Amino acid sequence: MNNKAIGGSHYESDIEPIDLIEQLGLTFHEGNVVKYVTRHSLKNGREDLEKALWYVKRMIDNWRGPDNIGTFTDPLALETAIEAYLTANRMPTCSTEAFIIDMICNNTDRYGFVGLHEAADTLMNLIKNYE
Repeated sequence: MNNKAIGGSHYESDIEPIDLIEQLGLTFHEGNVVKYVTRHSLKNGREDLEKALWYVKRMIDNWRGPDNIGTFTDPLALETAIEAYLTANRMPTCSTEAFIIDMICNNTDRYGFVGLHEAADTLMNLIKNYE
């Protein structure tokens, strides 16, 4: 079976969004945020950020506590996986996109419900930059 993603040049990294999503056991909503935030500068710009924000808002609206989010629980391995993903996708670890991905992937242990709001606010600011 060919494990190469089907799609355009925005999916030509050594570590694609699906790899991080599967490794961290992210939920559907979390995974879509990672995907859209990662590719926005290479594909659909503002539209991708608006989609990411839509998923974050759904996560906020449906928040039932940390039991309804991703399953990855080792903080050091989580940080290592996120850093490897950012590096493979040529995203500085201090970028706004990296902050959003960190907030989404870490929202169980470290940030929780507040982290989702931080991610939403940051996405809204990025979207304003497209105006």
